[in-house]
Amino acid sequence: MKRLFFWLRELHARHEMWSLKPAIRFPLIAMLFIGAWILVWWFVICIPFSIIFLLLAQVDLGFALILFFIPSVFLMVPLFIYLWAYYRMAVGLFFGDGEAAERRYAELLERFPETRVKPGL
Repeated sequence: MKRLFFWLRELHARHEMWSLKPAIRFPLIAMLFIGAWILVWWFVICIPFSIIFLLLAQVDLGFALILFFIPSVFLMVPLFIYLWAYYRMAVGLFFGDGEAAERRYAELLERFPETRVKPGL
């Protein structure tokens, strides 16, 4: 199980790097690249929960709504805080200050040196 989470964490970081590279190159549409990356991972996280919800809704809709509403309220706050950093990166790139995005991209390049094709971006 530990290897599975390691693999998911590595895949998440690689996808983050792949979305930051074009966002840094084309800052006016940075939100498109970063938003697409967030949306893909949002769906990856939501698919198992939505399948369970649909199965429970067949039995009792009220129970399914209560069962998923209460945890989702508590999970949305940390998720919003986590994703807010990426929205700030996109807005910073859009308005000319891409320091946070470039710093994160450099950090990811150190983690995955085999992805560096040529110097710079």
